Amino acid sequence: MTKNSEYWEKRIASETWKIYNSLEEKNRALLEFYIDASENVKDELYRLAEKHSKDGVLSLSEMHKQNRLAELNRKFEKIIEELGNAAEESTKKNMEEGFRQVYRNTAENMGTVDFAIPNKKLMEKLLNTPWRGDTFSGRLWKNQKKLAVSLNDLLLIGLQQGKTVTEIAVMLHNRMGQGFNECHRLVRTESMHYLNDAALYRYKDAGVEYVQVWAAVDERTCDTCGGYHGKIYPIDRCPHIPLHANCRCTVLPVTDYKEIEKQKRNEGRLEDSTDKWSKEAKKELMKSEQTISERDYETMEIYDSKGKFLSSKRGKVDSVSISPLDYFKLKNAVVTHNHPSAGSFSFTDLKFLKRMPISELRVSTINGSYYIKKPKEWPEEIKSSEKMKEIYEQIKKDLRKKYQKMYNEGKITKVERHVMFKDEVNKTFAERYGIDYGFELYEENTEE
Repeated sequence: MTKNSEYWEKRIASETWKIYNSLEEKNRALLEFYIDASENVKDELYRLAEKHSKDGVLSLSEMHKQNRLAELNRKFEKIIEELGNAAEESTKKNMEEGFRQVYRNTAENMGTVDFAIPNKKLMEKLLNTPWRGDTFSGRLWKNQKKLAVSLNDLLLIGLQQGKTVTEIAVMLHNRMGQGFNECHRLVRTESMHYLNDAALYRYKDAGVEYVQVWAAVDERTCDTCGGYHGKIYPIDRCPHIPLHANCRCTVLPVTDYKEIEKQKRNEGRLEDSTDKWSKEAKKELMKSEQTISERDYETMEIYDSKGKFLSSKRGKVDSVSISPLDYFKLKNAVVTHNHPSAGSFSFTDLKFLKRMPISELRVSTINGSYYIKKPKEWPEEIKSSEKMKEIYEQIKKDLRKKYQKMYNEGKITKVERHVMFKDEVNKTFAERYGIDYGFELYEENTEE
């Protein structure tokens, strides 16, 4: 079945965006939840004020009597907990329905007549699988905890400053509005991720080997999405989609035989690397990488060309040193290490790859590992380390404004800015010089 990208855009991407928009309509219930919760917060404050305020002001000393402030704090926390439960239940229900619709639409448009929709247990497993370091529920409840803490902080500040009950109520109402915006952004982003999971799951069921990132190209398309638009990846190395908060990118199957053959030829150029290891050795490597990714200091591990563990070195927060004795272990070795600050390779890492006789360098993160494989011969333009650094720094300079702008506009967090920036810098460098660079998820290599 040879179909081009535009064909699949009409039949899969466009339908996925329609389903996403239908979920947006249902997500209006979130606003109602937050309005009700905001009213409840205000009611609890006014109820207390009716009994204990003087001239519309609650004194801090009066609030400390009989633990009135602590009791009001607990009531606020209870309101936010109930709000979180309502938001989580409603959103998960909508997301699971969206998953079914995308899976069914994808199967039908790929010409499959006889297929079974994944059961609820599997959909819940996918929904509870971490991506970019956390799950939907994990992120939701972190936001709820932050909201409850900030409401109580605002209440205390208002009391300390002698503000009127009405002024405090306005402060609390505004913070609830911010809480809704944060929750809505989270739900939009997580919904798009879950819909893409549905498509990817169907592609795997259908035996698809390669997928293509496809952006919603219009006046709202950002530089990040535009940069990924049309790029092809092996299905098990597809980057996490969405790429940032409120991202609308989706994933299409690659069914063009010529394109598939081209991708396979490119993969066939690999020399010694983890691709030649047994499944058991690769699984053990990634289990170890998952463990060291959680450490707050750098750890380096060295494996021989067949996947046998050779040694481990403990380093500092942002570096690890090797001795002359370690050097003799590096011939054709695979070296992995962690970055406590998160993210992909540093330029120091690339210099290590270039200077040492290793075949592959890896860096572990919370949910997967980046890898970069030494080319058979370094391109003439970057044979000197000085020239390589000059080019690498220029790529960083070209991309830095883009990610700073996204951060300033609230499209990505500070951590996302750091991680996405480093990834694109290395990806751009690797693609320019034909170096194999990518990312592998832990769960796809460690499951039994």
